[in-house]
Amino acid sequence: VEVIEACQAAAVDFERFPSVLLAEVRRLVPCSIAVYNDVDPISLRNLAAADPVDSVPAWAAAVWERHAAQNPLFLRALEGDLGPYTLSDYLTLDELYALPLYQELYARLGVCFQMAFALATPHPHVVAITLSRGDEDFTPAERRRIRRVLPHLSLAYEEARASAGLLRERGQLAAAVDAAGIALLVLDDLGRVREISAPARELLATAGVEVILGRLAPAALIAARETGTIDGGRGRRLDVRVAPGADDAAVLVFERPPPELEGHGLTAREAEVILLASDGLAPKAIALSLGVSPRTVHKHLQNAYAKLGVANLVGALARLRR
Repeated sequence: VEVIEACQAAAVDFERFPSVLLAEVRRLVPCSIAVYNDVDPISLRNLAAADPVDSVPAWAAAVWERHAAQNPLFLRALEGDLGPYTLSDYLTLDELYALPLYQELYARLGVCFQMAFALATPHPHVVAITLSRGDEDFTPAERRRIRRVLPHLSLAYEEARASAGLLRERGQLAAAVDAAGIALLVLDDLGRVREISAPARELLATAGVEVILGRLAPAALIAARETGTIDGGRGRRLDVRVAPGADDAAVLVFERPPPELEGHGLTAREAEVILLASDGLAPKAIALSLGVSPRTVHKHLQNAYAKLGVANLVGALARLRR
């Protein structure tokens, strides 16, 4: 149970997962060398790890590549058979000693006995773990221990792989948000800053608001969730929209009204609608351009007219020209 729990806990970090798995398996089945190989021909990833870390010297990789096909456990893993199996299932000691694989690699590492198993992965992806020692063969009881935990280790591996994918996608999304110039910030349910894009950091700095990732958001930022505005003084104002997000988070988007409209009290979206309307776009076309409903566009126009003290677009444009 402790082995399973430790591997499940490590599943949040794909890079750390192999070393944890090897250490835990060695606790379950004592051995002198444990090796983890994760080979994915589709993504061209080949991740290898050993426990102890220095138990496999650098020269061993080239020898293994030359003679890997002589190891029947390796061939079983390639066929998708999870095992576990031992070398003694296929070879006597004399037959093993006669192999170049033993003479050039295993003998130099002090390995005579080996047990291997694979994690459940989609073909042709192979994740194989090899346990080696030189003093005695692996027992049926040790094989049963591996067989009992193997489904749980496979599940933990899939969780680790999924976690790595999410982190990679999260990094790609953050880069895209920055490249698009989107000023976005995410608060968790306690008001701590969980994510912030570079444009958001820059805009908040112009309004005199300093944000530190992982820390509680400044009071002005918390208040802006309700007021929709951050007033930094001396005409420095940001409009704040709360975008749809998860139940435990608030996604805030910051905008600055265009300079020519900023002094009239319009929000960034109201100013944007007025500018588009001044270019001759009808409300339906504006709605399509902004990804909102025509009704929302009419609402923004009405709010803008009220702030400017006019009744229609003609009056709004005349007021702005003055």
